This record gives sequence, C-alpha cells and structure tokens, in this order.
Amino acid sequence: MINLDSKFEIKSRGLLDAESSVSLFDFYQPLIFSDGVYLYQFLVHSFKSKEAQGKVGDLVAYSGLTFEKFLVAKKSLESVNLISTYTKIDSNVFKFVLNDPLPAKDFLNHIVLSGLLKGTIGEERFAHLVKKYSHNIDLEGFEDVSAAINDTYQLNFEYSNNNINGLIGRTKVHLKDDFSSAKLFKILEKRSGIFASSFTDEEISKIEHLATLYGMNEEVMADIVSSSFTLMNEFGKKYDENKARKLAEIHLKSHPKTNKKNQNKTELNSESDVAKQISYFESMSPFAFLKSKQNDIDVSQADSKIIEMLSYDYGFSNGMINALLDYILNVKDGELNKKYIEKVATTLVRKGCDDTLSVLENLYKFNVKNTYSQEDLNNSQNDDIVEVDPNDPNFEDF
Repeated sequence: MINLDSKFEIKSRGLLDAESSVSLFDFYQPLIFSDGVYLYQFLVHSFKSKEAQGKVGDLVAYSGLTFEKFLVAKKSLESVNLISTYTKIDSNVFKFVLNDPLPAKDFLNHIVLSGLLKGTIGEERFAHLVKKYSHNIDLEGFEDVSAAINDTYQLNFEYSNNNINGLIGRTKVHLKDDFSSAKLFKILEKRSGIFASSFTDEEISKIEHLATLYGMNEEVMADIVSSSFTLMNEFGKKYDENKARKLAEIHLKSHPKTNKKNQNKTELNSESDVAKQISYFESMSPFAFLKSKQNDIDVSQADSKIIEMLSYDYGFSNGMINALLDYILNVKDGELNKKYIEKVATTLVRKGCDDTLSVLENLYKFNVKNTYSQEDLNNSQNDDIVEVDPNDPNFEDF
C-alpha cells in the first residue's frame, strides 16, 4: 500500500500538450473536481521539470495537498484513466504513468465517460459542449478532388509491428469488473505470440464486451481469441468476432461452472433497497444470472440468443439485461418469450433508458426520488409488477 515513505517515478505515455488541457477542463473537470485537475497538472509539471522521482511524502508536500486529498484525487484520475498507477512486486516502489485526456470526439463517443458527464452536468450543458466541438462543414454539391497518398508518393514497404510496440495511442477508460485486458494480452503473448498491437481499439472493446457478457475469465478468453485470430489477414480484420461469440457459447455449455445462487428477491420498497437490487443485477453476467434463476441449469441456446440480442442489438448493459430478464420471468411465470422481450426492450429504448435504475423505474412504475410512507409502500407492493399485453396497441406506454 502506498504511503509517505513509498518511492515514486512519473512517466508519460502521452504528448501532454496544451491542447490536452482544453479537454481536461471541459470534459474531465466535472468528473474529477478541482483537486483532480490540480493533481494531474502538478504531475505533468513535475514530469516536465525533471522532478519525476523521489519519495511520495515529498511529492505530496510539494503539491500542497493533504495526503488524504492526494489519495482521493489520485483515485479519481485513475478511474478516468488520466493516470495509471503501477507498483513493483514485493516492494514499496510506484510508477505514475500520465495519459493524455481524450480529445473531444473520442470522449463524446465514449459511452461510459459521455454518460457520466451528461449525468453530472445536465443535458443543457452537455448539448452546449457537443455543439461547441462539432465541426460540421456543409459540402453538399461538392466533390472531393484531393490527391490520394499514392498520387504523390511511390509506396514500397511492408507492414511490421516490430518497431511500434512501444508506441501507445489514446487509452480507454478501464471498466471496473473482473476482466483484465492487460492480463489477457499477457497470456496471449506468452501462449501464442499475439500482441495487443495486432488489434484495433474497437476489436479490443468487442473482446472485453464478450468476456463480460459471458462471464469469461482471461484464460478462457485467451483460447477463444487465439482461435478467432488470423495473422495473415490485414490489420483490423484479424479478429473474427462472430467466431469468437460461437466459441464462447460452446464453452459456456461444455464447461459449466458454479455461480452464486440467487438470493431472495429484494422488494423495491425504498431507495436503499433499490440500490441493493441494482448492485445485485450489475454484479454478474446475464448468463450467470439466468443460470442462478433456474436452479443452476445451463442457459438454453434460445435464451442465449435473447441475451446476445439485448446486448449487441439494443446495447443494454449487463445490469439492464438482468433487470429486464428478472421482470419478464415474474410477469410471464418463468417464460422468456423473444417477441415479448423485444417489444419491452424497444419501449425502454424509446423512453431513453440507459442504465439499470431507469429500466427498473420504467418497469416497476416508481421513481427513486419520490418519498413514500411505509403504509403506502406496503399497500403498493402487490401492484409493483405491471402485466403487459404485447398485442395491446398502447403497449409502448406500459
């Protein structure tokens, strides 16, 4: 554990240029607050002024922050991947690696960060930032007549990643779950000689998504990814996502594992109980959740397709999927009807549901911000679940 006597060294993966500070204040400041912004800039200054190593106690003293504020600010920076912290095994030595803030386009396209920012600053301010960084140019009626690179230069080279392993692009926010992409690629490199640089950022995101959806660990995903990887294909087409999904489904059926049993259902009767229910829904993959609901029996192929549909086609998170499955199992007496689920899912999308809480609020007709008396809650417990007729033309307003 880091303490004032720990030794540190500051390194950088990014350019740390002036342009980064624009993104830092407009997009990150609402999430990491003033101490986070200050600590990031202080670490950048320390790195550039060649004061990038020493004792953590001295670093904290020079920053002017208390040790408690330093740790809180450091954690917030780590959470949005502005810094990465590493510790040397069996030692008290730490490395703080500085990452560039994402540029506007990448930040706004990042589903996690943009969602956090929108929820923090509100829709009006968020819309202002989107407009501020939009660079739409009216080119209707115009034709692109720019020269291509091979119109000017003779291209004569072979692609090789041997010289670029040390180069790292803009990094992504690490989602806090049980899956580590870093560990996956260490296994892949050791077993198969496959490097992370062989994949695009989009492919890595898809691998993480698949692992989280199916609840696969790094060892299993290494086998799946290596079996779905073709070295001779061009960059961006080496990883076969469809094949990986099929292999994940096959593994799930042929290697059943014991999952945590479902606890007694928490009634949605208070804000604290809602928080517990959300935490429960978001604590496991949909496959593990559904398996726990059916006495540890493996998920059928038909139900697997429903889960994949909700994840890939509707973009639901694991918590949203589990909340919806739990609701459907209740109102349909244990039956998962694909057509019925599609209608409910479409309605949730139309109503703007983008997290587990909003799904629960729409399905169970409550608002966590409302204040109820205990008598009202007791009288409404039997009315929480709303039966829906999929043939009803007003179905979307369930």
